[in-house]
Amino acid sequence: MNIESRKGCAFTMYNMHYDWGNKYYYQGDYERAAEFYEEAARSGDMRAQNDLGLLYLRGWGVEQNYSNALYWFRQSADQGNPTAKRNIGMMFFNGTGVEKNIKLALRYLDDASWEGDITASLDLAQIYLFGNGVEKNPKLAFNYTKKAAYGGSNDAQYNLGLMYLKGVGVEANREEAIKWFQIAASQGHQLSKDILNKI
Repeated sequence: MNIESRKGCAFTMYNMHYDWGNKYYYQGDYERAAEFYEEAARSGDMRAQNDLGLLYLRGWGVEQNYSNALYWFRQSADQGNPTAKRNIGMMFFNGTGVEKNIKLALRYLDDASWEGDITASLDLAQIYLFGNGVEKNPKLAFNYTKKAAYGGSNDAQYNLGLMYLKGVGVEANREEAIKWFQIAASQGHQLSKDILNKI
């Protein structure tokens, strides 16, 4: 067997471990899920590394251990997983198992946002909109909301509609507001449907 074949076999094996981990996770058997995630994580699967980190963070199927959570999130983030970067960011933002560090948290969240993690964009939008640990910045809140909206989040699309409607972080624009409410409503977003019936 040549080197490429061995690599292919290794990839297939940890992919199988990750799939089995998901199977047990969604069945609620977190202990078995952790076993399979760890097999895949130790083989280098960045998805399994992130998900194993979440289990340690929550204490599901394993003893809660923030150091282990951060370790596995970092392993995954180092391979370019934006979701892991978002998880690290929120640990530092909330001071979960680490010393609270807003500046470092924002750096991780911003990296995750620009690498495509929609939840990180939503987090940042709320942080800047309400001034959670930072000075309020409606324009930045608008920009992150818009990014999440274009990423397909119907919650962000609804929020973007509200921001256009009320002129938060952007000049008020009723037509744009309606457009975003319609986009969110087309994805089944009930609040968007409700507001379209009122305006």
